[in-house]
Amino acid sequence: MSIKERKEPSYPILLFFLPLLIGTGFSFLINPNASLILALLCSFMLVYTYEAKTFEQENFYKQMRFRLTVIVIISHIGILITN
Repeated sequence: MSIKERKEPSYPILLFFLPLLIGTGFSFLINPNASLILALLCSFMLVYTYEAKTFEQENFYKQMRFRLTVIVIISHIGILITN
């Protein structure tokens, strides 16, 4: 989408990896698995929010992207609960 709309892709990439880097730093202080999964959840939500506000998308794509993001977040929360 960044190529199609001629937008710089480095900002979404940074948004995705920044929580992971912060989560890695916190993993030494608390449970490593939980902090990394929480960092991933933050990354998913940040990228989804950025993409929804920045790019013009068709309705079918918005709905698909929302559903996939919710499924991935629920799956990660399930992993947190079971561990």
